[in-house]
Amino acid sequence: MRDCINRPFSGEELFGVQARGAAVGLVIHPLRSGQPAQAYVVARTAASREFEDLGAVARFVDEWSGGFDAR
Repeated sequence: MRDCINRPFSGEELFGVQARGAAVGLVIHPLRSGQPAQAYVVARTAASREFEDLGAVARFVDEWSGGFDAR
């Protein structure tokens, strides 16, 4: 997640969220890169959803997986 100074997410954090999503059948791709904003798409089979930041993606993956990793 973002810290109190609103730093950008690292590639390692993205890979971690992608791995957690893959474990529950979700595919996560960045749509735009660069500062200050990024966007992500989360997809499963024929459905997808776009998120404005990786924190929102991580919360969605947590909810999708039944809250196992919920923070």
